[in-house]
Amino acid sequence: CFMAVFSREAHILLSVLFLCSVMVIFLQSGMPKLRLHIMAYIVVFIMMYALCVMFMRFFYRDATGTSSTYGRVMDPPIKWAEEVSFMGMLAALGVAFTLLERFVQVYATSFVERMKRMQRLEKEKDQLQREISRFGSINDLDLDSPLLKVLHDLRAIINAEGTDKASKTKLNRVITMLQSNNIYVPKFTDSSTLQ
Repeated sequence: CFMAVFSREAHILLSVLFLCSVMVIFLQSGMPKLRLHIMAYIVVFIMMYALCVMFMRFFYRDATGTSSTYGRVMDPPIKWAEEVSFMGMLAALGVAFTLLERFVQVYATSFVERMKRMQRLEKEKDQLQREISRFGSINDLDLDSPLLKVLHDLRAIINAEGTDKASKTKLNRVITMLQSNNIYVPKFTDSSTLQ
């Protein structure tokens, strides 16, 4: 407040710089209820600024420069329209800092959640690697489906010695049907062709 009074004509510039520096310090502090602190600080800052401007208007009124109790008149003088619009701009700046704080909070929260998710995935990966290492080599795992095992056994019977030609033909037909995608689809045929 005293800096604004002593800066005279530069009080607006000094006030903006001071407010922005305090807001940056607030953002870096990471207080839990920072939004309330920012809004309260803006309200108090605007009230103090208005009191300083009223004091400056009262104090800086010596036109001759000879008074020992009052300061020399400001050039340009204080204009209330400019001061009120500046206070409105300070309020808008406070809202902008509040929105910036909200953005930083949302970003930080999503970043922390992403880090937790990454840690959880890392733990799951380590657990899967331990489970795989318990099985030994990957070649020891039986990854074949029961259908593949049946097809393998039927091919072994076809290739075995002693299997007659008619049985091989029927087994090849069974293998072909098992390998087709239409294993559960009924096939309708003309009854005259059935024998």
